[in-house]
Amino acid sequence: MNNKAIGMRIKNIRLKLGMTTEKFAQAFQEQPPSKGTISKWENGHYLPNNERLKRIAELGETTVDFILYGSLDGYARNLLKELEKELNEDDSITDEVAASIISDIEGRLFPKYFPHDYKDRESLEKEFNDYKKSAIELWTNYERIDLEIASRISHQISSDINDNKKYFYDTTYKKDGEQGKKVSTRADEIVRRLEKLDRFQRAYIDGLRYLDDKKVVKELDKVDSYTDKINTTIIL
Repeated sequence: MNNKAIGMRIKNIRLKLGMTTEKFAQAFQEQPPSKGTISKWENGHYLPNNERLKRIAELGETTVDFILYGSLDGYARNLLKELEKELNEDDSITDEVAASIISDIEGRLFPKYFPHDYKDRESLEKEFNDYKKSAIELWTNYERIDLEIASRISHQISSDINDNKKYFYDTTYKKDGEQGKKVSTRADEIVRRLEKLDRFQRAYIDGLRYLDDKKVVKELDKVDSYTDKINTTIIL
């Protein structure tokens, strides 16, 4: 936890309430803290105990989690940092595998599209632990990892193609451009063929799961002759 950030959130609560440190201390009623103690909280020198954190949350109409982490996203980031430290101290896990585990969990906690809306810390912790178990099992299971890597490469290619298709339309470059108009006469054909390429690469990489089937391998190997034909035609 970042004590300075916590202190700043406590200070912001006090300021929003329009209270001096003296008035803020009086709001605790039983055993009110001194002005010096509040100053130390706000400067991040040390944290209030649990009961005082609850009281600050009540005063600020917020939650203890928000005071400690800023948001559930902040709490999730803190969980990732703790796990990263734990993995780095595990002699059986290399730095590369540890980084892959963290990246895997991070991608699932913070997806690019349709972000999660966690209701509370408990639901977030449950999701985190499920993702953690799944990621560690995956990245330490050498019987599965090769196909998983191939699948991720396929997903990345698809994402790159789809993310970049917008640059074939003039609406990307002109604020008042006609919706759907391509930037060049070739753009329609290029987009169509990129979509074909995406379907092909997904089918090809999916076929890697059947390398023990000679019929599948024969079809996969046709890519060599296709590539040679294209290169030969371009050169001619």
